[in-house]
Order: sequence, then structure tokens, then C-alpha cells
Amino acid sequence: MPSVHEIPSISPDTLITPYLLGFAKKLRAGKKIAFDQKFSVPCTWGEEELERIHNGIRQWLKHGDFQLLAKLLQNEPKRIVHPIIMGQIQRLSNLANRFEVNDSFLDEYYVDYVDQHRVRQGHGPLFPPGTRHAARKALLTLFQGLWDGLGSGGVLYVKAKTIHGRPTDCDRSELEELLEDYNDLRMILGDEAEPTQATEYPLRRMSRESKSEFLKRITVLVQQIHLQSKYLKQFYSRDERIYCVEKPLPQRIARLIANQAIPKRSVQVHILLSGLLAHYRDNDHTKWCPIYKKIQRA
Repeated sequence: MPSVHEIPSISPDTLITPYLLGFAKKLRAGKKIAFDQKFSVPCTWGEEELERIHNGIRQWLKHGDFQLLAKLLQNEPKRIVHPIIMGQIQRLSNLANRFEVNDSFLDEYYVDYVDQHRVRQGHGPLFPPGTRHAARKALLTLFQGLWDGLGSGGVLYVKAKTIHGRPTDCDRSELEELLEDYNDLRMILGDEAEPTQATEYPLRRMSRESKSEFLKRITVLVQQIHLQSKYLKQFYSRDERIYCVEKPLPQRIARLIANQAIPKRSVQVHILLSGLLAHYRDNDHTKWCPIYKKIQRA
């Protein structure tokens, strides 16, 4: 695709799920690693098949080439349900929507705010230029391997979004602000729900987790997102002075937003974040659908 600006390249390690980087460094140093065999997966795999998958994952971590991971999926598409592979796909999906240091719509104050937030959470500064492009390219590589493994044929590509109608300046300003708020919440969600060794699928109900336990966990997650968002602080004036107060999200509201976003065993991220925005803007979390439609237009 022709482009006026050259997209900078980034280190493959930026795309790898953080808890796997330790394994990658050991492999590159010539050391051996062993994965936990006790993964909870919806497939019954023997030791030989698991070892084949893990050998493929080791090669990918050692070289940082997503073509190697795509080859695993091409040879056997059902391997996509392996927790490490699913966690990596979630990581790439998060990175594909993250802020970068050279984004033109980020002013100096906001960049400083995001940097401070990420440093406090132990994730370092904003992602380098080219992260979104690299993440989307890696995702396309993995899904192409899956597509080839299914015998579907053809080359996958990302179709440009079609926008109907011409928004006015007022509409455009509102849509940009809404999209910025949505991306802000999505970035916080990515930090709070990053896959770990203990939980490969933070946004999915675990095998031995009851529905009420899952709802309680996601309710806490919604409250954590609010605590890291700009909506925590509210300003009001009195006696010609401006005051700032921190207003946590009531547990009742957080529970309603969480319950709305988990119709099945997985969290519907777009419903969760749009529900939060609907609560912030209209004090009605059930109006998430019109909010999300505006975000899709932006």
C-alpha cells in the first residue's frame, strides 16, 4: 500500500506477551525452558501433540518471527485454542489500538498523563511509532496461517472502512472526542487484563469459576478501569473557587455494566467500554449501542 510516510520498524519483543519475554531471553541465551503441561484447553491433546506445539512456540520465541507461529496454525488450526497462542492474539489485538508517542491528537499534557499512568503500572512509556501497524501485520499473519490451514484459499487483507454520509464539524468533533475516550478506556483495560501465568484468559470465565464469581471479578475490573480513567476526578466550583474530588464508581453501577457485557462465558469488550461511556455521558449504561455506533463512525 503506498504511503507518504515510511512506517518505522519496531523490535518483535514489543509485540510478545510480557510474561513470555523471560522465556524468549533464556532461549536466545542457549538455555532450555519447559512449559506447564497443565493447561485448561477445550481439546484433548496427548503429550506428543503438546510437545509439538511447545517446540513451535519455542522456535517463535527464539526468533521473534510470527510466521513460525502462523505455521503452527496452518498445520493444525485447532491449536489456536492453546492458552499461549490465544493470549498472544489478545496481546496483539490490544496493541493494534494503543496510543503511540507521535500521535498527532495527543497534546503534551495528555502524553505526560499517559506516561505517568504507564510508569506507575510498571509498563514504561507510550509505545513506539509503528506498534499498531506491526501488531496488525502480525495478527494478519497468524490469521492467514489459520485460513490456509482450514483450506479456504486466497489471501486475507484488511478492507478499508466505508463511511456513509459526511459528518459536520460539530459531529466530527464529538466523534473524535468519543473515540479518544474509548481508546483511553481500552488502553486501561489492556493494562488491567493483561494475560499472566496464573490467568491466560482474564476476560473469560475459567473452567471452575461459577457465573457469580465471574461477574464479581469483572465488576472489580470495571471499578479498576474507572479508578485509572479521567472520569475519576470531577470538578465543581463554589465561592469562586474550583474544587476537585475523586468519585469512585458505585459497585451497583459497576455490576450492572459488567453483567451487561458478559452474556456468555467471555467479556464483550465493546459492550463493556461503551457501557461505561454511556454511564459517563447519559447516566444510563443500557445506551451502549448508540455510543458504539458513533465510535464505529469515527
